[in-house]
Amino acid sequence: MELQLSTLFFSFIILSITVLQPSTTAGHPPPPTSTETDYIRTSCHTTRYPETCFTSLSKYSGAVKNNPSRLATLAIHVALSKASHMSNYVSTISRHMDSDNTTEYSAAVRDCSSVFGDAVDEIRKSYKEMKRLGWTGESVRFQLSNVQTWMSAALTNQDTCVDGFDDVSDGDVKAEMVGRVAAVKEVTSNALALVNSYADTADAPIQSKARSPTINFVLGGPGVGKGTQCTRIAETYGFTHLSVGDLLRKEISSNSEYGDIILDTISKGKIVSSEVTVKLLKMVIESSETDRFLIDGFPRSEENRMVYEQIIGIEPEVVLFFDCNEEEMMKRVLHRNQGRVDDNVDTTKERLRVFEAYTLPVIRYYSQKQKLHKINAIGTEDEIFERLRPIFTT
Repeated sequence: MELQLSTLFFSFIILSITVLQPSTTAGHPPPPTSTETDYIRTSCHTTRYPETCFTSLSKYSGAVKNNPSRLATLAIHVALSKASHMSNYVSTISRHMDSDNTTEYSAAVRDCSSVFGDAVDEIRKSYKEMKRLGWTGESVRFQLSNVQTWMSAALTNQDTCVDGFDDVSDGDVKAEMVGRVAAVKEVTSNALALVNSYADTADAPIQSKARSPTINFVLGGPGVGKGTQCTRIAETYGFTHLSVGDLLRKEISSNSEYGDIILDTISKGKIVSSEVTVKLLKMVIESSETDRFLIDGFPRSEENRMVYEQIIGIEPEVVLFFDCNEEEMMKRVLHRNQGRVDDNVDTTKERLRVFEAYTLPVIRYYSQKQKLHKINAIGTEDEIFERLRPIFTT
């Protein structure tokens, strides 16, 4: 019987070589740098299988960018890929064993196929939830608790598969099946450990840097030239320029689950959810190697400001307000030809209305706190920049 089973099993070796190849659904990750891979290796020290963790995730370090949320999400992606391939493999073997009536092994393999299917469902739910962090109206910590529950259940199901072989005679089939499941358990366990590490700090204020970051806000209506001047300020005075608009457009181009929602909102000239915007900013600030930031186009509303204070909580050092009349703003937007979805007459008029209704109260708030610097945005690029110099050289 063992010989018959071994023959049957090894007929699937070629199949397994194809089926168990690593998934490429994440695309071709950017080439990693030594700093980025060091971050992966350090993070993997919190897992039970650090070498497996580093080997499976280091190629994604360019995409992780020292971000613990992205690292945990990619670890779950790897676990989902491995578990899905294993589930398909076990299911195929189970069907063939059943047809040959090889009862001793077929019962264990059939049970393993069933619980592995459940494990895949749980890991898939976890992956989907990680991609939705901060987008559902629920707290991130609550969402992470769901992920922790599902990933733990997936590990339990994988253990159940192995336990099913306890009463089966030793042999090549048993050894190979148990060994393959063990490999999937390692990446699943590592993913859970990285989720747990991230959950410990997910909702905490930014405290990981050696000193509190310096934050500066830059406000003004559409077309006033905020982006151009921010680039010059960043290059001249050593700031990291963060454009909220660019961050949101990047999220759209990433084809994430909520990119379409952001696109629809921006296309109508509306303001994207404060929680979404602030959490995008928080992720970038936390993962940056610098601690001086110029945030362009934020906060755009009092709600933005209050959510920022709740989630990030760092008082801005300077708030710039580029002042320009509506006629000039409209002319600049319609002639800049950047191919943006919101650069048209109707949308620009709506953006101006939104700016007046929502952003002017923010400008008044920071004026009262003596944080605001009003800049005349009419003139050449050099003339406007000269008006900015005293703010950053004093």
